[in-house]
Amino acid sequence: MHQPLILSLLAGIFLIRMAEGGYNIFYSLYIVDLGYPKMAAGLLWATAVVSEVLVLYFAGPRLRNISLIPWLRITAALNVLRWLLLAFFSGLPVLIA
Repeated sequence: MHQPLILSLLAGIFLIRMAEGGYNIFYSLYIVDLGYPKMAAGLLWATAVVSEVLVLYFAGPRLRNISLIPWLRITAALNVLRWLLLAFFSGLPVLIA
């Protein structure tokens, strides 16, 4: 447990979960505040859930070909990109991403 790599991994997971907690709570309110109907908020959440299930289902074989550290770096970079897009753009394609 005192290995720097494990501590870094746990710290990264903690920070991502903390950031996503607020996102999960306020995302629907944000969409409605932008002027989209409440139905759109529900459909965006449904799209996100279905997409996540599909990605997790098909990711297994691909995960075996990439070691853990590069995979975590790729997903962290994509997470940062997602947050930046949400911070600066409010169009529907960005909300779906």
